[in-house]
Formats: sequence, C-alpha cells, structure tokens
Amino acid sequence: MKKVGLCLILCIIAIVAAIFVPWENVGNIKDRLLGTSRSVASLKVYSLGGNMKVILDGEEKGTVRSEDPYLEIFPVEVGNHTVELERESEAGGFYVDFKREIRFEKGFDTVISWEIGPTEDSSSGWILYAQKTTGEDGKILVNLTCDPGNCEVQIDDQEKRQAPLSDQELSIDSQHTIKASRYGYQDLEFQVLPEEDSARAQLAGYVLFLEVNLYKIPVYN
Repeated sequence: MKKVGLCLILCIIAIVAAIFVPWENVGNIKDRLLGTSRSVASLKVYSLGGNMKVILDGEEKGTVRSEDPYLEIFPVEVGNHTVELERESEAGGFYVDFKREIRFEKGFDTVISWEIGPTEDSSSGWILYAQKTTGEDGKILVNLTCDPGNCEVQIDDQEKRQAPLSDQELSIDSQHTIKASRYGYQDLEFQVLPEEDSARAQLAGYVLFLEVNLYKIPVYN
C-alpha cells in the first residue's frame, strides 16, 4: 500500500509540474529534440507588415501578425519544402503571393522575415537557411544574394561591399548586423544568428545562405 501511495504522489507531482512548467522551457524541449538523431528542423516566420498565412507543403500552419514576435513551425523534417506566404486582405488578389522551395537542415532554425506588397518590387525582407559542412571551429560562412543585384552590403562596421557575397566569414562570438542598400530602394537592416551564446555555438560548421529583397521606392512625376 505504501508503494501505491508513493506512486500516486509522484503522479500528482508530475501532473502539476506539466501544468505549471514555464512556457519558456518549451524551447529547451525543442533543443533536446534537435540534439537527438531525429532529422528535424524548424521554421520561424516574421511579418514586417500585415497578417500573413504560412503554408508548408500545401498545408496551412497558422497566421503571423506584424505585432507577433514570430510564428514557429516545429518540427519540420530535413529536406526540401515549399513555403508559401499569403497576406490577408479584404480585396482578394491585391497582394502578390510568396512561394519558395527551401532546404531545411537538421538542428537549424530557417528564418523568413518578410513584408508582402502588391508587386514584387514593393515586397521586401530576407530569408536565411543553411547547409551543414565540416567548417572551421568558431567560424561560419555566409553566402549573400540581393534583389536587385549589385546592392551594397555592410556587415557590422566593416566596409561596404557589393553583393553577391560568397563564403563571407562570420564569428559565432556575437550576433551580426547586416545592412543592404541601393539607390532608389529602401535600406534594409537586420541581425542574424541567435542571441544566446549556446545557440550560436551550435552553428559552427554551417554554411548560411542569406537572400535579401529590397523595397523599390515609387517615383512620382
């Protein structure tokens, strides 16, 4: 009877712990899953304007709003997946749709930070995905492309360079600020790499692919 009573108490404690576990610990659960042999990744979508439906491989996964931190889809199986974004509007068909085939890598948070406009020129944002390699410890490589082509790119306080950039070395000691600009287009500035030291350390040996799309400023006569 004592054993039964002890088991009952332990079960009650486990249930209470499950109910009151802080939501911020959910990320730790995800980290443990990503660290196992499961071939899973995740997708984080940020809205730079308006509400957007997120569709993965034809299945609607939720809506992200500009006031939300982001919408995360987890787990995502490693491999190529089609991601679509649809901006909500009372006037159907007013906004162009976003559709990309992106490769998801084990243990990596693929990021899409985007604002959909009525045209491709009036849409802007950036996409970050990765490929696992056997890179140098403490370093990661970044390949950056920009639309329109030949835009100027500045990483942290370094000199501006012209896109595209190939095998640009970044340290994992801190986050990095990227600024892309071109005459006639609105500048886009953002940070890449996780804020947490432990999360950045796990990126050693990755090659990152960064696609930037700038908003074309309308010209009025």
